[in-house]
Amino acid sequence: MLRHVIIVAAGLAFPAMASAADPITMFVLQMLSNKIINAAMDPAPATEQRPVLTAPDPSAANSNVPPQRSEQQRLRALVDDSFMHLTPAQRDAVYASLVQMLNDPKNAPVRAQILTDFTLQANAYRNAYSQLSRLSLADKQLIAAQARDNFTQLPQAQRREVVTALESGVPGLPRDLGDMILAEFRTVTP
Repeated sequence: MLRHVIIVAAGLAFPAMASAADPITMFVLQMLSNKIINAAMDPAPATEQRPVLTAPDPSAANSNVPPQRSEQQRLRALVDDSFMHLTPAQRDAVYASLVQMLNDPKNAPVRAQILTDFTLQANAYRNAYSQLSRLSLADKQLIAAQARDNFTQLPQAQRREVVTALESGVPGLPRDLGDMILAEFRTVTP
């Protein structure tokens, strides 16, 4: 029964927020929604514990160590550092949607999982962006050409969706590489 409640809560929470958000925020929210639904459907026994984020013990603090940043500050830094390819307004939208989702009482049972999944995904985007941005021009051109070959195999409706996503910007994909791929896609006749 709890699984059904979580699935319904996740299903109700994410589309409402996503409908008012930009495509990047919608992508992130959809990814989180999928993760929550998958976690809720996980057949793990009830006795199995999921990792829970805990606050550090204040009594163990060293007076030479600077004070810990608040959760809000850590999340803001995570969004800014992981989605550097987005505009400041897009990063603000991702951050605002994440905070809204975390503060929603309906998401309280899965709050720790949302934080964990978002952190993992944000770090993956940052790493992908970093690796792709370091590619040589020749490597980027090769990737764009290979993407074009795969693009030609897609049905027309999916082609339009891919082009729209590239025009909006894809998380983890440097803009110059996205533009190169988009240029290759536009050479394909419908």
